[in-house]
Amino acid sequence: MDGKLSGWKQKIVAFAGSLGAPGLFLISFLDSSVLTFPVINDLLLIELSLRHPARMPLYALMALLGSVLGCVLLYFIARKGGEAYFHRKAGERGKAIRHWVERNGFGGLLVAAMLPPPTPFKIVVFAAGVFEVPL
Repeated sequence: MDGKLSGWKQKIVAFAGSLGAPGLFLISFLDSSVLTFPVINDLLLIELSLRHPARMPLYALMALLGSVLGCVLLYFIARKGGEAYFHRKAGERGKAIRHWVERNGFGGLLVAAMLPPPTPFKIVVFAAGVFEVPL
């Protein structure tokens, strides 16, 4: 799907694509938590839906559940002690992201989730865990 992915990521994507709905869940979960698969879950959702149109609601549900559970995992990882990592990854945006997350809580996450790429949504979820925004 994407020639820019490293070899092991390409293998994960090929494996997940062969699984159908569970594979879409896996890619969405990994993309929202510890790995990054730019646009892959979207393309996989489209490809599977084109192959099996009647299963589109199932595919959308699997992508949704994988993404939400991946974000929850990332949140709990951050909550367990990710402040130093957050500041290292966020760089100069760190203070602004912290202020945004602390001031807006869930609403801030909701807005960040709706912004188009390349909005750094993972770092916002991570910040929510680090700064203990209620789950």
